[in-house]
Amino acid sequence: MHKPMMFLALLSIICAVYRPASAQILRSGDLRAHIDSLIAAIPGGAGSGEYQTPTSSNHSAWASAIQAILAGNTAGAATAASGFGYQVLVYTDTADVPFRTHVVLEKTASSSNYWGTYLFARSPRRERLIIQCPHPLNDSKTGAQGFHVYHTVGARAYFLSGTHRCNSPVFSPCSGTTTSCSSEYEPYRMSDLAHSVDGMFQITTAVLQMAIDSCVVIQPHGFAKQSGDP
Repeated sequence: MHKPMMFLALLSIICAVYRPASAQILRSGDLRAHIDSLIAAIPGGAGSGEYQTPTSSNHSAWASAIQAILAGNTAGAATAASGFGYQVLVYTDTADVPFRTHVVLEKTASSSNYWGTYLFARSPRRERLIIQCPHPLNDSKTGAQGFHVYHTVGARAYFLSGTHRCNSPVFSPCSGTTTSCSSEYEPYRMSDLAHSVDGMFQITTAVLQMAIDSCVVIQPHGFAKQSGDP
């Protein structure tokens, strides 16, 4: 083998050995359209069971990814996220004028962990404001409405649930009952991230509360229209 070819072969081996396991993905486009596509793909309810409750080790790895995002270390966040089937997008919203960049933590196409999508503004205008949408399907349009608020007012973060609130057949230990998933009152489901301390809404909120002084969290909700309602 000629020396130049030997050098190239050796260089290829070195690159293969030392290539990072994962990296953040640079993307640009219409962020609102991207979020709309994610909402449209959310699995439905009726206990179909796509939602799996995170373990304590999942919680630790997730918290590490969120901490890395808040520290501006998107490469480190991507490495942590790859361990639980998620990816990190550094997303430049070209539909916004001027362009603004956001960090998006979302599941990969092959992942079975439907724990939601999380956006973090690189240059928020309201650094303490967090918008959370736990019921984007059951409370119709709240996922899109929540993103509209996040985008319009320049909030710090936006959370979007990964499944319908009724997706899991497993009940949450949260107190109280609801008729959202059946005709009779029953406990909340584990997939209802507004009523689960084991979900990633809770874990992410806890990390943000440690990092942001006096953060303000808003969750848009909705209620079934009754016959006498306008």
